[in-house]
Amino acid sequence: MNLVNPIKKNQKIKIIPDNIEEFSMGIIIFACKDYFVAEVKNSSLIMIDSEPEILISAEDYMIMFASKVNKIDNNKVFFAVPPKFTIVQKREYPRIKTKIPVFIKETVNSKEIEAETINIGGGGMQFVSSVKYNLNCILNARFSLPNKKEINTLFEILRADCEQLNEKILLSGKFQTISNFDKIAIVQFCFKRQLECIARQPRCTTNG
Repeated sequence: MNLVNPIKKNQKIKIIPDNIEEFSMGIIIFACKDYFVAEVKNSSLIMIDSEPEILISAEDYMIMFASKVNKIDNNKVFFAVPPKFTIVQKREYPRIKTKIPVFIKETVNSKEIEAETINIGGGGMQFVSSVKYNLNCILNARFSLPNKKEINTLFEILRADCEQLNEKILLSGKFQTISNFDKIAIVQFCFKRQLECIARQPRCTTNG
């Protein structure tokens, strides 16, 4: 979905380099038709001529776009206004279908087991498990995104369904404790996967 230029002075932004090992926070101090300037923390993470992805949070959705870095002056970064902007969430954290190994265990006296995700988003996930857990059970969960970013979180089970074909358990829930950086990494992964799905339509669909 293309939007009218949403870039405005005093907006807070998140700037995500390609490797997303770290991200920078900033605030827009000047904006015009062709470029905007942001005061950025950790501006050393950003390189001239790179095109980091930028997130702007709106009231009920998030806008994401890639923007070329034209100039860096200490903590002031000059970005080109991109030709288009994309809404990456219309509700809090939409999920995408993907299969990722996830290692889970109860927080006390439990052996870690391997499961596999069905879908994932910034707020939670659904996965297939060989072990059934009680509702509202809190699990330690760890998994790695395809970009090798490892996520460690506490996960609360909100729903459990039996899968009739192979007697597996479908467990759905939310992340109880997750760092803001890890959440951003998941949101960025979902955004990129959504774009891949759109490019391959109608063979690929997203969930949420």
